[in-house]
Amino acid sequence: MKKLILFLVIAFLASCSPLYYAPNAPNVPLFQEKNELSAAAAFSWGDEIKSIQIQTAYAFDSSMAIQVNGMYSIRDENFYGTYLEGAFGLFDNVSKNWVFEGYIGFGAGDIYREYQTPSCSTTSRAEQGFKATFNKIFFQPSIGYTSKDFEFAFTYRLSVLSFTSVSLTDPSNISTSIYSFCNTNNLNDVRDKSHLLSEPAVTLRFGVSRGVKIQTQFGASKVLLSRDYEPKIYANVGLNINLNIKD
Repeated sequence: MKKLILFLVIAFLASCSPLYYAPNAPNVPLFQEKNELSAAAAFSWGDEIKSIQIQTAYAFDSSMAIQVNGMYSIRDENFYGTYLEGAFGLFDNVSKNWVFEGYIGFGAGDIYREYQTPSCSTTSRAEQGFKATFNKIFFQPSIGYTSKDFEFAFTYRLSVLSFTSVSLTDPSNISTSIYSFCNTNNLNDVRDKSHLLSEPAVTLRFGVSRGVKIQTQFGASKVLLSRDYEPKIYANVGLNINLNIKD
């Protein structure tokens, strides 16, 4: 019975590995012309997640832009990590106030999560750490309304998440001679899997002065083609600065 329970625990870690992933908020600059520069800083919180988000973007052409974004997950109970991404995109003015944009990008990060392994431990209960690195490819279209005092956007990001390395931080706590499926190599099976994520989000900005707006975002991350993973929901609030850099 103990071996059966232990096997189910390891199977859960492998099949539901996206639980060890913290979604970042999408960067939605809503550019309308060349030489616009957007920068935002926000505090984000959600399911087991608290993080600081930094978003930057620059329109180097009348219809093309680039992004560099980062996230630092603050240690909260048993989870923390870092993430950095870059993206290239196109934007177009549908009308005077409506903008359509789409970005494709790549990101990489690392995470650490603590948990307990009572069945695998050489003692009755042992603290264990799960450490991993991952990368993410994403496509992110948005439709938004923009004005001097208010901006609104809906974004649907489709991401492919892949773990590149997975390990236990203290394998000495694991009695591998008795329970072979507690071995670190079994956790490494996670890195052979890729996960398709559906990540919709809503962005709201309210003007406080020229070029400066209070930014709020609400979003979720859900593994497609899986019934075992509950969506991770998050919200953040911060400031967004949008400037036009003259030639």
